Parts: sequence; C-alpha cells; structure tokens
Amino acid sequence: MDYRDYYKILGVSRDSSTADIKKAYRKMAAKYHPDGNPDDDTAVKKFKDISEAYEVLKDPEKKKIYDEVGSDWKRYHRSGGTADDFNWSQYRPAGAPGGYSYEYSGNFDDMFGAGGGSSFSDFFESLFGGGGYSAGKQSAKQNSFRRENLDVHATMEVTLEDVANGAEKTFILNNKRMRVKIPRGIKGGQKLKLAGRGNKSNRSQTTGDLYIEIREKPHPTWKRSGDDLIVEMNTDLYTLVLGGQFEVRTPRGTVKVTVPELNQPGQSLRLKGQGFPVFKNESRYGDMILKLNCRLPEKLSAGEKELFEKLKEMRMELHK
Repeated sequence: MDYRDYYKILGVSRDSSTADIKKAYRKMAAKYHPDGNPDDDTAVKKFKDISEAYEVLKDPEKKKIYDEVGSDWKRYHRSGGTADDFNWSQYRPAGAPGGYSYEYSGNFDDMFGAGGGSSFSDFFESLFGGGGYSAGKQSAKQNSFRRENLDVHATMEVTLEDVANGAEKTFILNNKRMRVKIPRGIKGGQKLKLAGRGNKSNRSQTTGDLYIEIREKPHPTWKRSGDDLIVEMNTDLYTLVLGGQFEVRTPRGTVKVTVPELNQPGQSLRLKGQGFPVFKNESRYGDMILKLNCRLPEKLSAGEKELFEKLKEMRMELHK
C-alpha cells in the first residue's frame, strides 16, 4: 500500500495553519473540479486526492493520527501492523463498531452528471476506516452520502419533468461511470437498488449494492400531490366572471382549458388524466388540478371606471 503525502498533494507545509490549508484546498478544488473539467479522468482523480487530503488535514484529530503513523506507514505495514494496532481510543466515538461507516455532505454534482469521485483510498481507510468521520459541507446543496460496509447509499435530485417522462442520469462511483434509469412516476423518498454496483471488498472480493434515494427538485409552477399535478393559474376578473379559454402546459404537452362562467377566486378545475404517470402502472395517470387566482387590473380608463360604476348600480338595484 503506497504512502500518500497529503501535505504535498495540497502544496502546504506541516506547520501550515488551518486557514492556509483551507485556502490551498479551495484554490486546487476550483482548478480541478469536475464541473470545469468534463470527461477529464485525470482531473477527477486529482480532485478526489485533494478532497481526501483536505478531509484529513483540516481535522486536528485525523491530522494527529496521520502525522503519527502516515509517514512511517510502509515500515509499519511491513512489520505486520494494522490500523487496529494504533491507539484509537482517544479518537473513536465510544462504542463505534468496526468496518466502514462514513457520512458525507457536499456537492453531489460531482457524482450526478458532472463527474467526480467520492471514494477514499485504501491508505485512508486503513488509518480511519474503523471510526467513521463526518465531512464538512462543501456547498449549499444539502445532499448526503453514506457508505456502510460495502453498500453505498446516496441521494439523487430529479425534476418533475424527469418524474413525468422518465430519464437517465450519470452516476460516478470509484471513478466508474454508470447510467441510472429514473422510472416514470417514481416518488420522492423511494429508493432505486443497483445490485452489485456498490464497493468491492479487498478481502472477500464481494461487492455491495448501490441504493439511490430519489428527491424531487422544487418546480417553479408545478406542485405534486401523489399522482396529481397542482398548478396555480392566474387569470383575469373577466374570465372568472364570463368564462373563456386558455392554454396550460401539462407533462405530456399543452392543452386548451375551457373555463366556465361565474368562478370564484381560488376555485379549482380538475383535468382528468393530465397528471403524473402512476409508478409501475404507466397506463394510468393522475389528474391536473388548476387553482384559479384572480388578477385584478392595476389601472382603469375613464370609460372602464364608468362601466364598473354602472355595473355596481345594477347589482345594487338587483339586490334591493
């Protein structure tokens, strides 16, 4: 197992401050981030290396372990030493089990579509694999990744258009790209299982599974309620009172909607079969529910105001 010089990877010295380490990481991460280097496997590996180095050097406890054992790792390993021989008690949480248990919060554009990698090296796992860790947030996106033993657990954000029409996403694990099919009608919170696509054991050569939990991205105009699609529709006073027609976009195209006369603001219209496909029963669809909101005129001409005054008088006479 090769020794990995985390200081050299980040280009910092052993006496660098936490602020200097963070500054160096941010500079290199911006340069090698997969978003800026699409289809560049070298950048993907470099980004993974600097992320691993930063994960250790930013944490005083991990850094202390690394400084104690890391530089002598080859001699230590050849002599039969293992990670369990090190005095972990002051670093492991009480009762922490063996095996792998990692928590990660970060920008998972690196894994879905944009490339990148999130696995750590055998060297890292040999030093820190027994106790687990919690990495810091790297972006405003609150996605999460967890690795337990050989199974991999991740989250994937999908749009409501993906839900309506189905889609394929690119997932990268251990520098390997795979295509993940998003079934039509799948709901947030449901999980996809990709058997045999998790991490591989170096000892038993067995492979875990990949579990992907679906999360729905907010949509600017659509809301979901089960298989139904809810849309807030702004219309004018005249259409609410007199009725009319307008076009609305559905998951399967644009349809023309007829509004009957004398609607109240907030009243709903139900369009049968214009919602989302039913998961695993794609011949069935939910409904679209249009909530009609009234948009009043901001200004009135003299003629319009006169007509409204006459209408007011007529209504008052009618209700005497």
